[in-house]
Amino acid sequence: MAYTLVVKSLLLAVLILIPFLTNSYFAYQLGLYLLYGMVGQGIALCWGKGGFLPLGQALFFGIGAYISGTILQDSVGWLSVISALILSILIPAFIAGLVGLLVFDRQIGSGPYFSLITLALSLLGYQLANSQVWITGGFNGLTGIGGLPGIDSYGSLYFFIVGALAISTFVLVYLIRTPFGQLLEAVRENEERTQFLGINTSLVKAAAFAISGAIAGLAGAFFAPHQGIVTPQVVGFILSAELVIWAAVGGRFGFIGPIVGAVLIGFLASGLRDSFAYWEVGVALVFILVVLRMPGGISGMVTSLLRRFNIDILSNNVSSRSQIIPKKNNTEKKIDDSLSDNKKIVSSTENENLAFIKENPNKETEKKKLVDILPEEENELDLAKKYTNDNFKNKLSEYQILNEIELYRSAFQQVKDKKYNDSIDTFNAFLYLFPQSNYASNAQYWLSESIYALGDFSNAMINFAKVVEKYPNSSKIADAKLKIGYCYYSIKKWKEARFIFSDIIKKYPNTSLSQLADKKIKSMDVEGR
Repeated sequence: MAYTLVVKSLLLAVLILIPFLTNSYFAYQLGLYLLYGMVGQGIALCWGKGGFLPLGQALFFGIGAYISGTILQDSVGWLSVISALILSILIPAFIAGLVGLLVFDRQIGSGPYFSLITLALSLLGYQLANSQVWITGGFNGLTGIGGLPGIDSYGSLYFFIVGALAISTFVLVYLIRTPFGQLLEAVRENEERTQFLGINTSLVKAAAFAISGAIAGLAGAFFAPHQGIVTPQVVGFILSAELVIWAAVGGRFGFIGPIVGAVLIGFLASGLRDSFAYWEVGVALVFILVVLRMPGGISGMVTSLLRRFNIDILSNNVSSRSQIIPKKNNTEKKIDDSLSDNKKIVSSTENENLAFIKENPNKETEKKKLVDILPEEENELDLAKKYTNDNFKNKLSEYQILNEIELYRSAFQQVKDKKYNDSIDTFNAFLYLFPQSNYASNAQYWLSESIYALGDFSNAMINFAKVVEKYPNSSKIADAKLKIGYCYYSIKKWKEARFIFSDIIKKYPNTSLSQLADKKIKSMDVEGR
């Protein structure tokens, strides 16, 4: 972490030194692209961390610019500046949060509708900015905008922009390390799972969108004095699309990437605009190439290269055996406490089968052999009997009254209420009554989670493996594999756990699952496992 802090401090120092190393006009241009990069950071928060793509982020950028420009038209005192900054942040944040709540509260998986709605709002904003001349100045825009008191737009204003960028980066990096950030990434990976755990996912996504709106508004507040004019183009779709492209090219999974993308493409476009008539086509091709071949963007590529040296600049991780062991949360502590009570012994054939998998990495072979490396003490029928009471058959008559969806939701509610013994019964009944259901793989996964919650890690592992074995197209496979690794760790099978975690990092890069797996491996390194 200390190393990472030094690197980022050096990057900040370079930005501060730019006006002294180049010239004022170059710094002026760079300041504009840094403002665009700030807006891109909000897109990264929503798209990269939360899994939902805003296509109208220029709307909030423009609102902030119009608010700031209107205030600075009439007065240029510092009180006016502070008022402009506050309103430029709060109003876009409020609008974004309200839109987010209205859209996300409708249903899970509302991401595509959200993207289209934000696009429509950007188009609407453009039309209003053009038509409401008395507020916006219409096509000609707001003019006569004063700068900050005693601050030259081609000079020291640049340092204020760098300061605002540093603050937004710090806030976002800090935020993503909080429980809120973890929830946001959990929503991205599996919103349904997160919601069934009792989390209001709509509120989480709406809050992230509100934060992105606030950051865009802050950037817009500086845009007005920087340019001295605000036109309808700042709220339009073209700028919104460019912001998305810059975030994608630079790297949408971190907060440095959008800055890199905005600066590089900004200067590239500036150079090509006069010499190449179809420069937009070139930018579009770069975007397509990045999306298809480098989903992590430039920063993702750089991060992959740095990881060869066990350095992760963008996520503040440094892999080292001397790394301090992170404090365990209550859940991890409970799991560790249960280790002493776990008497299950894994089959002696595990190592042989594990070696077989390593030598034969074919996916079909891996799927076939995955269960073979797990405990073989109990077959499927015995396992089902173990976790159902004597009245299970009588309960079936009660379960049969419910339809497929009702029974599934009933089981999920029991998981949310931490009634794990009941949820095991109900999920077993669901799988017995509706074996061909579209929810069967989910039911198998949550059955496994319930067994895991009771601390029976060996049997939980068997059931997680069934998700992989029986439902090859399930969205729960990656989650199940991670939990298999946790189970191995809990029964002190370090070699097998490491193999599972390494496989997850390889197959599911740039996901919260791979981050969890990486964290566990690093923890095992420190523990000497």
